[in-house]
Amino acid sequence: MNILLVDDESILVESIKIGLEMKGYRVINADNASQALNLLDCDGVSIDMVVTDYVMPAMNGMELLAAIRRIRPNLPVIMMTAYAETSLVIEALKNYCDAFIEKPFKPETLISEIERVKSNPLRNTQAGNLHLLLPKIVHQINNPLCAISGFAELIKLNQNDGKSCKYADKIIDAVEQISRTNKEIINAGSGTIEEGRFLPIDIDVLIGRCLELFQGLFLIKKIQVKKTSPSCKIKVLGDEFELEQVFRNLLLNAVEAMEGLSNKKLTVTVTPRWVSSLVEIFIKDTGCGIREESLSKIFDPYHTDKCNGNGLGLEIVKNIVEKHGGKVQVESHVGIGSSFIVHLPVLKKDMENSCFNVG
Repeated sequence: MNILLVDDESILVESIKIGLEMKGYRVINADNASQALNLLDCDGVSIDMVVTDYVMPAMNGMELLAAIRRIRPNLPVIMMTAYAETSLVIEALKNYCDAFIEKPFKPETLISEIERVKSNPLRNTQAGNLHLLLPKIVHQINNPLCAISGFAELIKLNQNDGKSCKYADKIIDAVEQISRTNKEIINAGSGTIEEGRFLPIDIDVLIGRCLELFQGLFLIKKIQVKKTSPSCKIKVLGDEFELEQVFRNLLLNAVEAMEGLSNKKLTVTVTPRWVSSLVEIFIKDTGCGIREESLSKIFDPYHTDKCNGNGLGLEIVKNIVEKHGGKVQVESHVGIGSSFIVHLPVLKKDMENSCFNVG
């Protein structure tokens, strides 16, 4: 396997080159991005993978990555960096970077990443959309992990409390959610993505489960939660797993928006709108709010104003809600808070003899 190593630090290049050649790789090195592109354009040079530094003079590693994608869309690229900021990772994902490796690293760590990327089945598939899909699916892992963290903290605080078993059950439930998400990742990687089945779902019960999952987080963060339920059952036709992702994303966003504030109130209201045959789910926080210039962009992929955000959560929300025939809106004021309103169509057969006929 021929590896193009791009770095302007000669001592590091020599060290990496020795380590890779000892494992049977052939290493061609370039001092800068321009030289690397010339080698890639040369007919007499065969390159199977690029390993590049991020910080380089004239053209950095991200710019090199973008240039490689224009001329060699399927060439595997691993980026080396002394720091892995969220914004850098997001930009790399946009340009389909195959892996990140953070300096300093051991030779065996780089070799392990090279082997992993080399055997990656996604590189050999024509389903290019998987590069966009997988980061969004992986993003869902963060939601149950936050719940795990919250309940684990409660167990530590209440070791002698009878509630410990209940908290442990919640942890197990969150882990099962991760397993379901991982199954989607496996299916995506094998090219057998399964479309979820749309079934009747009691939307108020589903939202209640989402709130219960984050109960530990609410307690740790000292967030007051108020939920208002309808006087009757309201069912929608949908994929239960996907709709759970919608409301977990919105609830987690609300929690993050209130970080560091003294007044932390989360209001969740489920209201039938019988005239339009919809159910309205209203999620309001007393957080930092969203700047007016960002409101029109918040559902765009990779747009985020958060220090540690990746800009995927709200895009996922919008896509799933629209897939279910609904829409999502936002109202926000800086320093006051934000409200997200999700509208979903209800099952017509359930409208008869229901609260939709009241008033």
